[in-house]
Amino acid sequence: MSKSKVELWQLNYSHYNEKARWGLDHKAVPHIRKSFMPPLQARPVQKLTGQRQVPVVRFDNGEVVNGSAEILAQLDTRYPERPLLPEDPEEQARTLEIQRVFDEDIGPNIRAALFDILLNHPQYVAEIFGVHHGRAIRTMYGLLTARMAPRLRKALGCDSPEGVAAALKTTRRGFDYIEANVQPSGFLVGERFSIADLAAASILAIGVSPPSPSMSWPSPTPPRVDGWLEEWRSHPGGKWVLEIYANHRPTSSQID
Repeated sequence: MSKSKVELWQLNYSHYNEKARWGLDHKAVPHIRKSFMPPLQARPVQKLTGQRQVPVVRFDNGEVVNGSAEILAQLDTRYPERPLLPEDPEEQARTLEIQRVFDEDIGPNIRAALFDILLNHPQYVAEIFGVHHGRAIRTMYGLLTARMAPRLRKALGCDSPEGVAAALKTTRRGFDYIEANVQPSGFLVGERFSIADLAAASILAIGVSPPSPSMSWPSPTPPRVDGWLEEWRSHPGGKWVLEIYANHRPTSSQID
């Protein structure tokens, strides 16, 4: 793979990886995507970065940056057109704080609440993460997911009724935050689209499965998944996420 091109190392489906994809697409940065099915990213990513998580971007000068928030910051510095941070210092601080809350609080909890449902349907999990792989690989991945489900539940924090209840409560708080804080402009901060909107919409996207190639789920969806989607799509915060996707999610700048 040529080091002269920007590379995104990612999971096919992930709200944090979606932040990096969206940032690259917003800046119209031509890039190559190296996609993994979790946890198969761990070893190659650790070799590249010293840690095991994606998203990771390798820029065309060879510099490697990991983590969605740092990637967005680097994109704004390297590609200043269509800035994602407001110019006003107070608005900058508010934007970054919103990103932090959604990254650190809402993101892990909405993932736990969703996977409490998805792990009852391991083959559907394989369909989500293995969209670019053949049927045999997806079948094997579904079997592995079923076998690993108890361990995954523990790692995600959805291995007890109390943990699931707490995750759902925080998920609702995320959607309620949107309802309470959207400005007359339609954005969370100021008069234009910013990292605050990108981060919140990306993190909450797994509640509404927006009609975007990067975050929509394969059909048909299991009944409990239908119920999950119906609940959050009908919430004012969920409707905002769908509107942000419709109006501000660019087409992919991925190259072959």
